[in-house]
Amino acid sequence: MKNGGRDTQMILIKNCSYILASADKVYTDADLLIRGSRIAAIGQGLPEEGVDRVIDGRGKLAAPGLINCHTHGYQNLLKGLGDTLTTFDWCRAVTFPFVDVIHKYERQYHDESLSYAWGILMAIEMIKNGVTAFVSMDNGLKPQFEAWEQVGIRGRLALNAVNRWIPKEFAIPDEVRVAGLEETLKLWHGKGLQDVFIGPNTPFSCTPNFLKLLREMADRYQVPLQVHVSETANEVPESIEECGMPPLQYLDSLGLLDGPMMAVHCVHLTEAEMEICRRKNVSVVYNPKSNGKLGSGIAPIAELVERGVNVCLATDGAASNDLQDMLEDMRFGSMLQKLRYGSPARFGEKDIFRIATEGGARAIGLDAGILEEGKLADVILMDTENVDMAPVHDPISSFVYAGKSANIETVIVDGRIVMENRRILGVDEEKVVREAVELGRLRYAEIKTGVMKTEF
Repeated sequence: MKNGGRDTQMILIKNCSYILASADKVYTDADLLIRGSRIAAIGQGLPEEGVDRVIDGRGKLAAPGLINCHTHGYQNLLKGLGDTLTTFDWCRAVTFPFVDVIHKYERQYHDESLSYAWGILMAIEMIKNGVTAFVSMDNGLKPQFEAWEQVGIRGRLALNAVNRWIPKEFAIPDEVRVAGLEETLKLWHGKGLQDVFIGPNTPFSCTPNFLKLLREMADRYQVPLQVHVSETANEVPESIEECGMPPLQYLDSLGLLDGPMMAVHCVHLTEAEMEICRRKNVSVVYNPKSNGKLGSGIAPIAELVERGVNVCLATDGAASNDLQDMLEDMRFGSMLQKLRYGSPARFGEKDIFRIATEGGARAIGLDAGILEEGKLADVILMDTENVDMAPVHDPISSFVYAGKSANIETVIVDGRIVMENRRILGVDEEKVVREAVELGRLRYAEIKTGVMKTEF
């Protein structure tokens, strides 16, 4: 490198047709300069002197990397299963049997290789879809982190934590579960591009004391909690019957919202809970395609945003989406809000673009989500001259409603080019994908029946 080290490497995107700096600021025919891991300048006629790499931006659109705020990595091996099932039956028929296989290999044979398979598949798919950072609620198996590092994506593992309402096959003593959480936090919290959050799966899958313990642990490590909240309609009356209040209000009563909190789904929030979100700075994670496939409903996202709640966007796991394609969720998510409120003026392209970038960055504590001097250099470049996007009249509208993942040519994460001309640079893509798919098929074949005989 001309400048002698990673910290000073410089990349210049020259003559970019459109730079979507944020939902409210668009540059045309401008340059974007990256120095090290940060954006150094945006403007016209930036000098090429001292630059290590110049990328021709003519006909291209630059945007902040998309942030997928909730998925489940292991489900990348479960695509195309369980259509027509409601959430509970889907868990029993699709996810629980495969998790049982994962635990068998982990606990009986000390074999965690399957986690590399799903880790590499999800990382490659997300990079190809313009995602530069994500949160995956999953178990803390080491190989998935290694896969994410190899690809060069920012991973946030929300450590799945439950101690009730789970099949007895998955149950372990609380002290063993807590020790595992601590071990993963110590190994991967703030290491490389990776980090670890804590994921109490749902309010009803954890005892009150366990929830409080997880809040204390999150505070000690200064990381957010991520919890599924009010995904299905029946959760609300069941919570009121058992706890005397709806799910998010129950979490608030235990002090779970007294620190950074990501509440996933929030399809069936009460008016009081929407106000709690605003007052307690809860980040609500919108999962439009997953909620649609499982028939869960349409979350009141426009109302939450209008109240000043931070909202972010997510695909959810590949077993309930089935893609890790944030562009699809942007389009579908915006249209669902228009349908919910019966108005095309409700929740337009700027609103959905903002939650997919700035909202996500705010939720996970990442100094990114917009393109401006000093921000982290997480940038995607899209070809706008393909027939599906051309002609571009409004760059943000074209990005949201006409942009396709196949048009994303280059992805830069932390100032490093991780995909160029749609080729992943950090791994032998063809080889690792083939091996991951083969292993996933082999392990899935061990599921003898379509429905796990669970005892809760």
